[in-house]
Amino acid sequence: MKLPRLVVLSLAIAFALGGLPSLASESGSDPAESNHTTAESLQDMLEREWTAYVSDYPNLPGGIALQVVSTEGSFFASCAMEGEPTENTHFRAASITKTFTAAGILLLQQRGLLNIEDTVVSNIPGRTEPYLPNTPEYAIPHKDVITIRQLLEHRAGVFDVSKYVVPEDSKSPYAGQNYLDHILTQDSEHTFTFDELVSVTAFNQLSLAPPGTGYNYADTGYSLLGKIIERVSGESYEDFITTSFLLPNGLSDSSLPYLGTDQTLPAPFVIGYDYFDGEFAHVNSDNPSWQVANGNLVTTPADLAEWGRRLYTGNAGLEREYVRMMMDAKKVSDTGGYGLGCSYSEGIGYGHSGAVSGYLSMMTYDPDDDLSIVVFANVMNWDDLTNQMMLFRQLIREVRTIMR
Repeated sequence: MKLPRLVVLSLAIAFALGGLPSLASESGSDPAESNHTTAESLQDMLEREWTAYVSDYPNLPGGIALQVVSTEGSFFASCAMEGEPTENTHFRAASITKTFTAAGILLLQQRGLLNIEDTVVSNIPGRTEPYLPNTPEYAIPHKDVITIRQLLEHRAGVFDVSKYVVPEDSKSPYAGQNYLDHILTQDSEHTFTFDELVSVTAFNQLSLAPPGTGYNYADTGYSLLGKIIERVSGESYEDFITTSFLLPNGLSDSSLPYLGTDQTLPAPFVIGYDYFDGEFAHVNSDNPSWQVANGNLVTTPADLAEWGRRLYTGNAGLEREYVRMMMDAKKVSDTGGYGLGCSYSEGIGYGHSGAVSGYLSMMTYDPDDDLSIVVFANVMNWDDLTNQMMLFRQLIREVRTIMR
């Protein structure tokens, strides 16, 4: 089976969340009985919707799971996944990683170590070196005017090395190819670095648009932010995010693998699947090194739901001032927008989605009723990703109804 060229599909999607009254205000029943009823309702709903969805796709493997965290407690449900998945089952969260990267940048600003309004060629506050190295690898188009904020908002016009093919008139050995495909077909365990990925853009002088002229979602823009985090903090991206957010917030089942050999998920996990042209393939491993800072998060439903709730309530390490900056979304569609590593959709709320070979996920948070929801599937339906994402949105809407 020939799979799509893209190793990952990074999605900044508007979600479907809303305000939810607490269970306690709905009835005077015993809390344990209410929780039991809620858990059953979530399970029944998930099974009904997934069964209806897969009826249109013969032989579709895998399943779906959701985690709901509210003031009334935590609820987990799954359907059709092999084994016995729980809220502590590991999966790849892909672009949801960007919420950590954006939070890391804002934490550095909170500490007075950078300013997101600075250009990337500006000197780091109190130091004589710039945010990005003054080397050929980082001589990207429009570098002198790109700001850190524009990178966070996907408005820097940065060419996305992970998504696009290098033009055929390039003088590079990978002309007419996607750079990642070019390398990975030769060495599947190659460890990519920020310098290497950005150099593809710099050496070929590739750009999607002048900075500030529009929204152009780009993983490579977040690779640049990862490099800025390392230069400003003096730590590796993994160490900085781990010590700043994972450990303080008790996210002990989450990690950020970064080596080309770090390809297997920690136990317990569910195997992923790719579905294409009516056929499927197992996804047993994936090279995370090109995804550092833009998509290398490995996590669990419980950890991710907790992160969303803590992050957007100002309890993850960022002061509320900086959380508000993150959630201040600029319009990118009729019903949604994108802030600083944060998607927003009218009537839905805040969060991010993630897509990588074998796994599709969505993290959402409703600030009106302190409701955090995570949905993930261990199958990527390449034949119709639009409908798969629409299913996720429908599930979130139904969760809202159940939790009322």
